[in-house]
Amino acid sequence: AALAAINSGLNEKLAHTRDDVLTAKLMFIKALCQSDLVAEIECYQAIEDRFATSSEQAVRRLVAQAMINLSVTYTQNNQVEQAINTYQETIQRYGDDDNLSLREQVAKAMFNLGFTYNKNKQVDQSIDAYQTLIRLYGDDNSHQQQNQVVKAMIMLGIIYSQNNQID
Repeated sequence: AALAAINSGLNEKLAHTRDDVLTAKLMFIKALCQSDLVAEIECYQAIEDRFATSSEQAVRRLVAQAMINLSVTYTQNNQVEQAINTYQETIQRYGDDDNLSLREQVAKAMFNLGFTYNKNKQVDQSIDAYQTLIRLYGDDNSHQQQNQVVKAMIMLGIIYSQNNQID
């Protein structure tokens, strides 16, 4: 019922608005309400397809969030390579942006990338992702950045101890 209401509202709003932020938010909510992974993937891809070139910061943040959620959903659907590629694309697309909310999304994508690599026994790539996150955001004053940095440090400690690389 909730999804039907969202679809109805989405279709109505999309027909009458040129507000990209509102449209992107509605599309994002629609993706969150999906119970089928394939449908969820399609919804997140639709957000990226429609707004990938947007210059509006609020929309760019929603696209970055959608890409991270898309990666998580790919992983849940056993599409690990697509998840990794989407994390990398998120980092590449938004990595140089000075906007705090986008830097937070990039840090989250970096952590998730490291986690995905580690889960799939790609230890060297995982270590590289975590070290890059720490190097880029270790001095950042943002609470969200510091949270990702601390989690990366913990994961590095776990990886090193599991691989007998304790010095």
